[in-house]
Order: sequence, then structure tokens, then C-alpha cells
Amino acid sequence: MYSLAWVDLKDGRLIFEVPPGVLGFIDNHWLQLV
Repeated sequence: MYSLAWVDLKDGRLIFEVPPGVLGFIDNHWLQLV
């Protein structure tokens, strides 16, 4: 499953909290984990 989102960062940073051991939650255009 793939999803795409636009994020407005004008007001500051966006922080994701992910539990330890979770892989593949966020990756870049080349499918590398971020």
C-alpha cells in the first residue's frame, strides 16, 4: 500500500513518533528508509 501526503511546514516542524522496531513507516522516492 502506498500513500502520498502534502505537509505544510510554514508554522514549524512535523514530528512523527514511531515505536521502536518499526521498519518501512517512512521512505523516500528511492524506497530507502528515512
